[in-house]
Amino acid sequence: MIVVCCMLLSAVAASAQGEKGSVSFIPRVGMTLANLSNMEVYTDIDGKVMDTKMRVGVSVGGDVEYQALSMLGVSLGAHYMLQGCHHEKVGNVGGKNTDIHYLNFPLVLNGYIGSGFALHAGVQLGVKLGEKSPLDDAKLFKSTDVSIPLGVSFERNRFIVDARYNLGVSNIDKLGLLDVKNNVIVLSLGYRL
Repeated sequence: MIVVCCMLLSAVAASAQGEKGSVSFIPRVGMTLANLSNMEVYTDIDGKVMDTKMRVGVSVGGDVEYQALSMLGVSLGAHYMLQGCHHEKVGNVGGKNTDIHYLNFPLVLNGYIGSGFALHAGVQLGVKLGEKSPLDDAKLFKSTDVSIPLGVSFERNRFIVDARYNLGVSNIDKLGLLDVKNNVIVLSLGYRL
């Protein structure tokens, strides 16, 4: 009975992804909830350090996945993401965003654990496309970023709901005065082609 149950679970898990040796393309669209750690550049008029808040952005892109084993895939992606942070107040002005536009290239291992669920972990290189901050034309951030994407997804009928946390590991402060890192939650919907 245990052997039969294991075989059934293996069949369900295998149906949630491609067969060993297969290649699939997964376009994705979603949203980002982004913040910058240790972003103490902005202060109010009294000189107090202002905390940054999460800002909502967009994520659009796709992944190519190679199914290396029945329970393990490797994917390489290209995703546009709007990252940065939100400031409650900068000087006398309230509600300002710091926007950093990235083209991210995640290289991720996908472990399929059954019933359509998968765990994801890898490394991601981000290339800055542009930035805009409340300090007008100031360019505060480096041109590249490295992060570790960690996540979970659920797949059914080729549709994939994915939740990831991109943990920034590189300091993106161009001036080198602070240890500023990207921290981004990405929620996306994809479709396996």
